[in-house]
Amino acid sequence: MVPAQDDDDDEELVEIPAESLPENIMGFAIASFIRDFHAQAVDRSAKHTGLRGVRVSVVLFVVACTWSLQFYIVYATKQLVTPPLVQAIRTAYSDFQNLTYRDDDGTPHLVHSKYGGVRGIPGHYNHNHFQALSAEEQEQVCKISLSQPWFIFTLLFIWGIAVTESLRSTIVLMLRLLLPSATKWKEDMRESVEVNGDTMTVKSLPTCVKFAFCWFLFLPKLLVTFVLLWLGCRFLVATMSFGDVLRNAVALTFILGIPELMFRVLVPMRGRLETTQTHVRSVFSRERANVFTYFGTFSLLFVVGLWVVLYMTWIQDVLPQYNWDVHITCDDYLSHLR
Repeated sequence: MVPAQDDDDDEELVEIPAESLPENIMGFAIASFIRDFHAQAVDRSAKHTGLRGVRVSVVLFVVACTWSLQFYIVYATKQLVTPPLVQAIRTAYSDFQNLTYRDDDGTPHLVHSKYGGVRGIPGHYNHNHFQALSAEEQEQVCKISLSQPWFIFTLLFIWGIAVTESLRSTIVLMLRLLLPSATKWKEDMRESVEVNGDTMTVKSLPTCVKFAFCWFLFLPKLLVTFVLLWLGCRFLVATMSFGDVLRNAVALTFILGIPELMFRVLVPMRGRLETTQTHVRSVFSRERANVFTYFGTFSLLFVVGLWVVLYMTWIQDVLPQYNWDVHITCDDYLSHLR
């Protein structure tokens, strides 16, 4: 816990209270580990020592299963779900480019893209050729998600906000547990926590405990969340149906929420209470009134928006060298369907 500097004369100081661990499988693992080892450190002859040791093993197994489940779903989605979607949207867009970037006499103005399709040379788009497509072909082209950039931007932005919430809570918890000065293992859990009735507040942790939390809890969580951010954006952009885009966004949120789901389903009432009654202090004990404390986290809106813009215009590899030429054509087409 780090106190703010030169803040004794500030009338706008706010005391930052300790907060309970998150109600997910990671929070339960942290609470179980700290409480069980604290009980053994205080009194090695206490009852249920063996039971507590078994619980730690079971919790570690459940955590491993949770991360494995998330990683497997991400892997399976990348290998089984997105490839046909990406191939279909690339084929549809390449056919559209091949038809509409020709003069009236059929002279093509095309270049090859990195994945074998074609892209039109800017300045040679011929809207008249789009009308030559059948109604089914026009509908297929206008299902391309990037044909409605504001719609897909909004969905990607909401997905980015959902992922950012998970990242922020994980990083904040990691800093609160890892930044305070480490205690020695022999002093470990007796000096690491402050007990007040049923509530246990973490003050500091031994280095080996910090190392274990970092490698087996925080890093896997951060890794799978960052991969989900990228894969989710790819999945949504590759989906060729606006209704399916909405359904896929809900499915992605389900994958992101697996740790919370496992907590609600598997953790008994005692474990839930211990999780909510285990508190972690803020990195700063007090906050003064300033621009950062009032508005700092609002900057995440800009960060998420910037990520979405960069993804749509530069990072996305679903439709490389996208010409942003479907929007106007499909607006006219969709206006006739309303």
